[in-house]
Amino acid sequence: MVADEHARLRRLIEVTTALSIERDLEVLLDRILACARELTGADAGTVYTREGDRLHPRVIHNDTLGLRLRAAQAEDRLGPVAVEPGNVSGYAALHGKTVHVADVYRSEEFDFQGPRRYDAQTGYRSRSMLVVPLTEPGGRVIGVLQLLNARQAETGQPGPFRDEDVELVEAFASGAAAALRNARLVEDLRATLEGLVRALGVAIDAKSRYTGSHVQRVAELNVGLAQAIHRCEKGALAGVRFGEEELEEIRLAGWLHDIGKVTTPVYVMDKANRLQGFFDRIEVIRERFRRVEAVLLERIRSGDDPEENARRLDAVREDWAFVEAANRPGPPMDRDRELRLKRIASEAYGVLGPEERLLTPEEVETLARSRGSLTPEEMEQMREHVVWTARMLRQIPFPPHLSRVPEIASAHHERLDGTGYPEGRTAEDLPMAARILAAVDVFEALTAADRPYKPPLPPERVVRILREDAARRKLDPDVVEVLLEWQGLAEEG
Repeated sequence: MVADEHARLRRLIEVTTALSIERDLEVLLDRILACARELTGADAGTVYTREGDRLHPRVIHNDTLGLRLRAAQAEDRLGPVAVEPGNVSGYAALHGKTVHVADVYRSEEFDFQGPRRYDAQTGYRSRSMLVVPLTEPGGRVIGVLQLLNARQAETGQPGPFRDEDVELVEAFASGAAAALRNARLVEDLRATLEGLVRALGVAIDAKSRYTGSHVQRVAELNVGLAQAIHRCEKGALAGVRFGEEELEEIRLAGWLHDIGKVTTPVYVMDKANRLQGFFDRIEVIRERFRRVEAVLLERIRSGDDPEENARRLDAVREDWAFVEAANRPGPPMDRDRELRLKRIASEAYGVLGPEERLLTPEEVETLARSRGSLTPEEMEQMREHVVWTARMLRQIPFPPHLSRVPEIASAHHERLDGTGYPEGRTAEDLPMAARILAAVDVFEALTAADRPYKPPLPPERVVRILREDAARRKLDPDVVEVLLEWQGLAEEG
């Protein structure tokens, strides 16, 4: 207890100011109770927050019993209190009035069965009680501050709270309520931002039937890898540490890294084969080949030069098998395979007229030039998603500690050697958070079992690809090694 009255006033100003800048709700509630007890010399106390028609204990202090309880522990110890006039805390919340009880065992004004049961269970002896509502501007009670057993300065024994204690705590409660309201607003805004971020991530995942959990997996891996690096005690990353705010920034960047894919056509995102688009053009080509086969089979059955037409039929079927294989994802065709494709496109098989073709020039180009399943134009469309990620995220007024989310999220396809996109940034321009996200994004793509353009890769192949990218300075070698060790793959490959 602060003895000198002037010192108490100074302390009141100090603690109220300190509370105004605290944004962690749990810490704030603990400090509110600690400061109120310091100002009054209370041996014990509880802070309740109001949720509808219930008061929920959020913090409990009791020096005699050696208790310091928060959140769920406090709730388990006391349980909620009804906001009704029969109990003292409910009365204070209901009417917005301070209540001072000199001795709870002699008071008949309220039902003190709860404190008496608590005393019987713990061996404590509740005497004086000071209950002050926490009232925000506008008069709404958002909580209750309950103090127990004011220790007397002369004897140290519990006694009534002094009138000046009541006035001081009421003044303190006003500032504490304002601080509590602000902290709740911050918590609500954080929860709202978190919900929006997750909703956007889920929406992106839902857009593709093949990569339905990519964003969620990347978000989880992103934080997990950052924490693994944070724990490093040896190697090049031993000195890298991340605070809570940096980890939040990294987590949100993981959730938002693909938000730009809202602009990417679904048929591009889900393109399993080279000729897929708004419809699957391989089926159109299949019908052309079937028409040629049907003519040749009819000629053979009718005895029209059966040997020559049988040879042509075999050639048609071989060429169709080649086209069907060429439709599957893979690297661009080499010169010989492209020439064969062009020959098939111009082949008449003794059936087609001079203007008819089994393959159009566009279909030949698509089959020959696609990388994976995407044409160069479609690949550019896919790459544009990071540009849109940056543009979209820059429209969000992130708080200062999250200000790098747009930069980190939009750099997940950049590479240390400058060959990445969209800006071709190099190692000097890529922060550790961006390097982590880049490695995680590649790792998730390699290990995912739901991609239309590739089968799942065995662990040793995943390790080999990641280490090759690291050796070529595509990915950060130190980050890759921590990732592999964290995933239990360091010995693979």
